[in-house]
Amino acid sequence: MNPNTDPTPQPAVPSQPEPVAPQPAPPAGSVPAAQQPISQLTKPQPLSVQPPASPQPTPPSSPAPTSQTTPTAEAASTDSGGDSDEPTEKPLWRRVLGFLVSWVVVPAILVYFVHTFVFQAWYVDGSSMEPTLENGNYLIVSKFDASWKKMTGQADKLDIQRGDVVIFTPVGMARDVFYIKRAIGLPGEKVVVRNGQVRVINDANPNGFVLNEPYVGNIALEGDGEWTVPADSVFVLGDNRNPGASQDSRFLGPIPKRQMVGIASLRLLPVNEFGSINHVDYNTATTGPSSPSSSTSPK
Repeated sequence: MNPNTDPTPQPAVPSQPEPVAPQPAPPAGSVPAAQQPISQLTKPQPLSVQPPASPQPTPPSSPAPTSQTTPTAEAASTDSGGDSDEPTEKPLWRRVLGFLVSWVVVPAILVYFVHTFVFQAWYVDGSSMEPTLENGNYLIVSKFDASWKKMTGQADKLDIQRGDVVIFTPVGMARDVFYIKRAIGLPGEKVVVRNGQVRVINDANPNGFVLNEPYVGNIALEGDGEWTVPADSVFVLGDNRNPGASQDSRFLGPIPKRQMVGIASLRLLPVNEFGSINHVDYNTATTGPSSPSSSTSPK
């Protein structure tokens, strides 16, 4: 027997209840936790430690489709101030005016410009240039150089070569009178007509040279005389050397360059003679009635 064990039974002493702190009263209408159903009690969950998740880029959100509809023609016309998309017919007077400007005024201005400053068509009236040009031939005359030099005050620098077929207005005659002749004497030269021949005297040929003119048909030029050509003028003759066939510098004197209209460059009619007007080459010349010359004449 254990000596520390007392066999005598001891009377039971009632235990004193421990003081309990007052609990706040539950809200009205709530059920105490002890009285809640088991299914409503929160079951403790085991704790788990997860590594922090890396942030994922947020994809750009596409705009939500709207219910806005495409504006109709009526709406567009309302936004633009009420203008209609349908073409409106122009008034009659505007259509007539547009037609006149496009098909009458503008072409007339172009024709006037070309006719006045570039080139012009001419009919040959007379026989002074036969056999080179005959009555009724239709020519194109280049006017650009003459027009430009006149406009810029350089008429005396007009480039006319010996043998050119020129159109001009004689001094003292109406501006609508035009002559067509061939340039024979150039500025600063002396032209001598004697015994039916044309002799040209210049610095390169102080004794003069006789022009070899294949177009005259062995017809002697009538009228004797001497003319000194001024620095701003040209001496002209007709190709027709028959008596009284041509009114040229033998009667009019040298023609100032300011009176020049242009140079004939092309023959349109007759069709069988269509082509450029040949420029005569005067390099073949004679110093006397029939003896050949070793010098050439300037052009």
